[in-house]
Amino acid sequence: MRLEVGSGTDVGQVRALNEDGLLVTASLFAVADGMGGHRGGEVASARALAAFETAATEPRLETLMRAVQAANTDVYEHARSTPELAGMGTTLCALAPLDAHRVAIVNVGDSRVYLHRDRELHQISEDHSFVETLVREGRLTRAQADVHPQRNVITRALGIESHLDVDGWEVVVAAGDRFLLCSDGLFNEVDDLSLERILTEVGDPIAAAGRLVEAANTAGGRDNITCVIVDVVDVEPGGPSPTPVGRPVGESAVRRSSAADLDETTVDEPTVRATTESTPGGSPADGTGQTARRRRRPTWRTIVFLSAVVAVFAVAGVAWFLVSSNQYTVAESNGNVAIFKGPRDGLVGREVVDEYDLPIASLDDATRRRVRSGQEFPTRALARQYADRLEDRFATTTTTSTTPATTTTVETTPAPTETTPQGP
Repeated sequence: MRLEVGSGTDVGQVRALNEDGLLVTASLFAVADGMGGHRGGEVASARALAAFETAATEPRLETLMRAVQAANTDVYEHARSTPELAGMGTTLCALAPLDAHRVAIVNVGDSRVYLHRDRELHQISEDHSFVETLVREGRLTRAQADVHPQRNVITRALGIESHLDVDGWEVVVAAGDRFLLCSDGLFNEVDDLSLERILTEVGDPIAAAGRLVEAANTAGGRDNITCVIVDVVDVEPGGPSPTPVGRPVGESAVRRSSAADLDETTVDEPTVRATTESTPGGSPADGTGQTARRRRRPTWRTIVFLSAVVAVFAVAGVAWFLVSSNQYTVAESNGNVAIFKGPRDGLVGREVVDEYDLPIASLDDATRRRVRSGQEFPTRALARQYADRLEDRFATTTTTSTTPATTTTVETTPAPTETTPQGP
């Protein structure tokens, strides 16, 4: 398999620091989007990529997934041992060739991996984000998700917890395939149709990466922008037929398998059948009274069904109590952004667990209204992510000039190299 690569990264038009990171080697390509404020995101993405590269010792999907776990451990333990970096985390998506016809892809967070094939763009990775969960559950449309105030809140990231679920795929490639790995600073500014158009029109991967970064900056550049383009120039003949997407083997595979099992499971509703035998005279037989009593007597199916209904309501009540008592809300406290323990209804008297040195007055009108009304999150870590992003965005905007200098870095790889890793 012969590959050509282009990459680009830029601080954007608003942020003071570039907390994104990228990795490009002869056989390993990755993007990480750090978060945490006060340089925590920058440290998280850099450490994750370094640890991931060190642990990715062989071209096997399982090895890459373990390498992500190793990177998670590195970031998590460093954050625990460094108080000023507490709460830092990062996304990570990566691609590596496995043999002459297949590549492996791993993902955690909301950075994305796309496949551009036959002039069409396919998203391979699945966003681990709050709004994407609502979309999958049918509670939000895709259009609503694109403008949702919590669209940047992710539900999975490296460095937040000691254990991490990793998604992984194997993809059979074809000559002409083009993979795009990118942070949300690109796809939040440039829609899929525009991404597809640029990837179709610009053949050189280095030039295409530069065009994508430029397009995101032109659209506003409200976040750091990073992308890596990997072109499959040639593959050995006689391989398997290419597939548009690979099979997930991580947590997503378990979730989808469970969902499929539930879809195929049916519950018999309790039915009571009574037969009435007639005498030649047309009057009911003596067994009629017994039949009526049988209809009133609950069958084992009825008992099981009613027990299940009671259990469902009991579980739902307990779940509601646990969720509401463990929720966290980003709201206003003494004129500053703060995190409360509990739902947004009835915040008076609630415990403030984190208070930020970020005045409500420094937020724009729309964000100020959202914070004052309260933004709920299922965990303290997610609430901190949201508050940290507010701090990154508005604390830096008040201290930087209105026309910050930007630096675009587009990595130029040497002449296309032959990459033919050994199989597992």
